Amino acid sequence: MADVDTKKGKEGVEDTDLKKTRITFSGNKLAAVQQVTNQLVGNAKNLAVKLSGPVKLPNKHLKITTRRSPCGEGSKTWDHWEMTIYKRYIDL
Repeated sequence: MADVDTKKGKEGVEDTDLKKTRITFSGNKLAAVQQVTNQLVGNAKNLAVKLSGPVKLPNKHLKITTRRSPCGEGSKTWDHWEMTIYKRYIDL
């Protein structure tokens, strides 16, 4: 009874459920994120894996504005810092 499919109860039928995998990449350097996704897409095409993507997700812009003077006295000068986070995902 080892050849019996437990879902359908038929002999000799194999279970061919394919698992989908979503891989998400994120980073603050666009070139690095694109390089990794391009390598993964190339490897998936060489192995004949069904592929969907890479899909671009919205970028996050993290902004911080802070006073330069540590004590609060003196001229009111400000520093502005910004970091962008890039995201992509690939479905295999």
